[in-house]
Amino acid sequence: MAVPPPLPQERPEPPLERKAPPAGRKFPCRHCGAKLDFDPEARGLKCPYCVFTEVIPETDADQKAEVREHDTRRHPAIVAAVTDQISQGLGLPPDRVELLPLGSIPKTSSGKLRREETRQLFLNGQLSVAKRPAWMQIARLSTGSILRGLAKSAAAAFHRSLEILYGLYFGAVFLLALILTSTRVAMINDRRAAGRFTRSALKIVFALVRCPVAVVGKEYVDAPGPKIFAANHAS
Repeated sequence: MAVPPPLPQERPEPPLERKAPPAGRKFPCRHCGAKLDFDPEARGLKCPYCVFTEVIPETDADQKAEVREHDTRRHPAIVAAVTDQISQGLGLPPDRVELLPLGSIPKTSSGKLRREETRQLFLNGQLSVAKRPAWMQIARLSTGSILRGLAKSAAAAFHRSLEILYGLYFGAVFLLALILTSTRVAMINDRRAAGRFTRSALKIVFALVRCPVAVVGKEYVDAPGPKIFAANHAS
């Protein structure tokens, strides 16, 4: 009886080789010699053992480093390249890489980055909004300041003109009333009648110049005893 040939045995698959990520450049601690890790809060390298922190200074080259690419189809490749470079340089990948329009990151008057404002804009989703050019912002602020100054000057000149016109009007009314009243009083022989006419003329003058007279304490005039009359002008 023939014996059937043995079945071919399945070869085990070789184990998958997992390559470790490329080791970034090592920065030894100046105090204990351990490897420094990047600390985003301190914006520098921090030792996990002796807590020594080495702040990464900003140079002119770092502040001027930028990528100007308007083709949105190349954005994924640029993000991948930036992520790879940071991973190789620091030994850990960035959490997120954003490609922003030119002038989106706010800066101080000396050209330094305003980190806290940038963080708030990023959290609010407003960091990618394109900003106006600096010359346009300066022109807008200058124009607004000039217009506000002209408006204040025009308002002050207008109020001053009204005061001058009112003064001329008051002088003309008072002079005319003085001439007419003096002429009429000179023709009246009765002093009481002259007093009544003078009071009526003054009331008309005050009404024409829009200067009302308020009498306080009139009920005490007929009361017995000494009295004090005080005249006060409230402008």
